[in-house]
Amino acid sequence: MTLDVETPEIPPVEPLRNGTVAGEELAAVLDEGAWRDGFQEWAADTYLAASEFRQARELGLFERFGFYVEPEGGTVGYDTPPVPRGAFDDGDGVREELDALGRAVSGAADQYLADEEFGFFADTSPE
Repeated sequence: MTLDVETPEIPPVEPLRNGTVAGEELAAVLDEGAWRDGFQEWAADTYLAASEFRQARELGLFERFGFYVEPEGGTVGYDTPPVPRGAFDDGDGVREELDALGRAVSGAADQYLADEEFGFFADTSPE
C-alpha cells in the first residue's frame, strides 16, 4: 500500500553517542536527501493508513526519531519513538511501521555516508 503524504521535517540528530561525534555528517546527509529518500521508500510500501500517519504526526512521533552513527562499524542506527499506549487501534502495528521507517532512513543514510562526496565512511585504503 502506498502512503501519499508530505515528508515530515527531519528529526534532530544525536551528536554524541558512546563517545563518537558524527552528528554533523549525519545531519548533513539527512538534509541532503537521506531522510527524504528513506521516507519515500518506506511510504511506497507501508501499511500505515493516512489517518494513522496524520495521528502519528500530530503526536510528534516523527520528530522523536533518534538517528546516530554506531561507534562499532560506523553504520547509522536509530531509536524508534515510543507509541503512546491507547493512541491507536493497532499500536503494535504502528510501532512496527515506524521501525520500518527507521530502517529505511538509516539504510539511505548509510549509503550517503559511504559516498565519497561526504567521505565520512569512504574507503581510505590506498589503491
